[in-house]
Amino acid sequence: MKKAAKILLTGCFILTEWLLMNGCGSGPEVIKPETEKKPASPLNVEKINDSMVETRWYDILDLTIPIMDLPGPNIVTNQIEGRTEDSSTAHQISGEQLIELIRNKVGKTEGQWDTPFSIEFQESNGVLVVKHLPTVHQQITELLKEIRSEMDVVVTNDILFLEVSENVRENISKLYSAKVLTTTAEATLRYSILNNPAVSMILQAVQKNPDSNKILTTSKLTCLNNQKSHLAVLKQEETTNPVSDVVTTGTVLDIHPFISTDKKHITLHLKLQRAETDASKLVIPNFSVVVPDGGTILISCHPTEQAKKMTGLEKKVFVMIIRPEIIAMSEW
Repeated sequence: MKKAAKILLTGCFILTEWLLMNGCGSGPEVIKPETEKKPASPLNVEKINDSMVETRWYDILDLTIPIMDLPGPNIVTNQIEGRTEDSSTAHQISGEQLIELIRNKVGKTEGQWDTPFSIEFQESNGVLVVKHLPTVHQQITELLKEIRSEMDVVVTNDILFLEVSENVRENISKLYSAKVLTTTAEATLRYSILNNPAVSMILQAVQKNPDSNKILTTSKLTCLNNQKSHLAVLKQEETTNPVSDVVTTGTVLDIHPFISTDKKHITLHLKLQRAETDASKLVIPNFSVVVPDGGTILISCHPTEQAKKMTGLEKKVFVMIIRPEIIAMSEW
């Protein structure tokens, strides 16, 4: 009997131990609240010695080198050669702006930028000199890489200048619902967004009747984002009536592209100058249009009746077809 009781007690002890090991019979589970993660506290600058600080040199000449705007000549005043009054240069980003950006984005928990840390831009050679911890240098490297990826793009513009008859222009407007882009005292500009088959159809219509329609030029213009550039198709003739002079005729188109943040659209800021004779000069400044990346826009220029009478402009319609595309310079 005593032996049986001992076996029974031993079995109960083993069973109890097994239940406790497997989470049974230990009472209700207590759920501990999650502790909030505290933000990393700034590094104590006083504990930093010279051996912890590294000095590195970053070549940022490609980010800060001045970019020259290249606006077109003024054919109204016959200012064809040399820089125009609108010519200018501008940094992609200045050294001071880059320093401010780095200070605001980098080193938040590593003692900020107090002594012994420093950052300096050497404008003479386009170098950024930084003294800081290795972790901060890594953040600066990543930030510069991100900035370069945003700036490492160009806009290529395939451009056609055409002269078409009023009939062809009307057919285009009917098929592709032209909208008014801008109106001045001299002319009205209309535009349509086209697909590739539409461009092919228009070119076929132009080539069918070369007496009434003609292609003035087909060109490709490449410029940086936010850089002014231009396409000029000009002809100069000497005249002696009433005095010896040089008359410039043709077309100048200024293009100033802005790439959207998501790189899906391009805003084209444009200026158009057109002269068929010395007396018939048309200027339409500062009009803009938004085009999808790789999309095609058709812009037609319609002189007003008053402008036709005053300048003797022909009844043919001047048409521009522009296809802007964003291209990474590393792939160009």
